[in-house]
Amino acid sequence: MLCVNDIIQWSDGKTERLLWSDGDLGYFLDIYYENDNGLPVLRLINDVREALEENKAVCLEKDPFLNLVDEEKISIKNKQKRDKALDIIGKLLSKENEPDIYVRQKRGPLIQKVADEHGIAVTTVYRYLRKYWQRGKTPNALLPDYFNSGGKGKVKSAGEKKRGRPRKFKDSLGEGVNVTPQDVEKFVKALNKYYYVQNGYSPAEVYNLLLSDFYSVDFRYNEEGVKLPILDQIHNAPSLRQFLYWFEEKLDIERSLRSRKGNRNFELNERPILNSSAGEGLWATYKYQIDATIGDVYLRSSYDSTEIIGRPVIYFVIDIFSRMIVGYYVGLEGPSWMGMSMALANAMIEKVSFCAKYGKEITQEEWLCHFAPEALLCDRGEGEGKAIETVAIL
Repeated sequence: MLCVNDIIQWSDGKTERLLWSDGDLGYFLDIYYENDNGLPVLRLINDVREALEENKAVCLEKDPFLNLVDEEKISIKNKQKRDKALDIIGKLLSKENEPDIYVRQKRGPLIQKVADEHGIAVTTVYRYLRKYWQRGKTPNALLPDYFNSGGKGKVKSAGEKKRGRPRKFKDSLGEGVNVTPQDVEKFVKALNKYYYVQNGYSPAEVYNLLLSDFYSVDFRYNEEGVKLPILDQIHNAPSLRQFLYWFEEKLDIERSLRSRKGNRNFELNERPILNSSAGEGLWATYKYQIDATIGDVYLRSSYDSTEIIGRPVIYFVIDIFSRMIVGYYVGLEGPSWMGMSMALANAMIEKVSFCAKYGKEITQEEWLCHFAPEALLCDRGEGEGKAIETVAIL
């Protein structure tokens, strides 16, 4: 079964999108047309189905132009350009104009009318319309293609003229130099020697040590007898900004954290979270998750308000499937089996009478949580030992 927006890739490499179909006929458009002047073509749907069955064509599962953009992250300028283009071709996209808009003889007058109304060239209307069709018939297909600008990720070739913006004080500092592959090798050596070490130097300090190691012409001794490098002229060495650019390009984040803070700290605090417990909840009450946190407040004694009795330890029990809080406990003892057991007990009691003890009236439907789970996910501290075996028996 072929649907609108399906993408068909033919054996010759041509890739088309289905724009409209009545079940027997369909209009297809080449989505990779290099000259950006492709127009819809009419095909028999049965011919396309036969080509798919005979492996002369395939229906792509992934849309190459699928671009899920967070609306809040789109700049106001780009939104205005998108909305302007959508306003221009909006009338052409109505169901009333299908399939006439895909038919060559009928499309021309419709586009000419829109161009006259907005005072723009016919080619502009064609460009917006074609972009909308090729990229999935969604409003965001009309966003500017700024992601194609700048050659992101490509190293620019260096000529005689220095790349980048001119220096502000070039009269005194000189024009500067282009960073060569040999310079990048020196940067990497400096990173290995001074940055990827325990309690390593900061990037700015690594830069100074880099100049000393690779861009000095001699050494001198100060009054205290400390050996100091005599650097080459500043305009013959890479600048700090150039070094920081390649620092970010070549930096290995994991290696940096492991070498500077240690493997144990990385595994405990810095390692990437590749999974979560959310997928382990097969149904409600299948698995509960329990954890404790120390409240960020200090409690005073009810007998003597001048006395601070400590910070509360708060346990929450959550049903993984529904993410509902099914039980809790607040106490003064540290995270322990006692606090955990009280929270579990609260998760399995009827909540209407529990809330009534504290003057809160609720209905059974508002907090229908009084069931034992199939499984329990907890920390090893409270979850290890014989005490928890009583819960397993339940």
